[in-house]
Amino acid sequence: MVATARPIAEAQPTAEAQPIPEGVVASGAFKSADGSTTGTVDVVVQGDLAELVLRDLVPTHERLGVVAPLRGSEADPCVDSAAFAFADIVAGTPTGPLVLPLSFARCDPTFISEIALTTAGNLVPGGGAFEQSFGSSDCINQVVARAPLVSTFGPLRPYLDTFANGGTRSGAGGEVVIDATGRPVAYTVAPNELLPEVAGRFGITPGDAFYLNLAHAGSPEYPMLYVNEVLNLNLRAR
Repeated sequence: MVATARPIAEAQPTAEAQPIPEGVVASGAFKSADGSTTGTVDVVVQGDLAELVLRDLVPTHERLGVVAPLRGSEADPCVDSAAFAFADIVAGTPTGPLVLPLSFARCDPTFISEIALTTAGNLVPGGGAFEQSFGSSDCINQVVARAPLVSTFGPLRPYLDTFANGGTRSGAGGEVVIDATGRPVAYTVAPNELLPEVAGRFGITPGDAFYLNLAHAGSPEYPMLYVNEVLNLNLRAR
């Protein structure tokens, strides 16, 4: 369902984000379809720094990519859309823990639902497929193993799970998608709109909007939005 001009309620100022806990904040174990690739991964936070720590990794490929898909799906054999990429693992890497720096920018680690190990393919002449070490594939980045993560805490801006659509206004006249419970879950940007005005329509800050939309995490504080760009307003779909 799409809502345009009708306000649902008056938007209210948001609460403050909670601090990120320190130490191991998420953990998982790698599993592959054939059981040949194993190991564990932890997300560790120390102050303003964070890192992935891979332990006891047993790979069966010369090189593996390490990625955090933004839209995790155990049924998807590829990670060819939005994802955070880390340094590759190369055969002969020391067998001790592998430490990979991780940046949360304006977010917290709860947006990472899994870590995937992938192989990269080369486009087959003529197009349409990618040559992987094991044969042809439809994937640029073929998943070899996945480690679903179990976090020790929930999103640190829980107030974003419920907020109101304050109605159209100058600089924020785009369409809002409402779910079955009446909650705004997405916003389509109209011409000449800025993030502060759009965020204000829903009673949230630009920082909250960045939190809900990871693609903007490295952008300036007050960016111009793209016409017809769809902004996520659903905390569960970060």
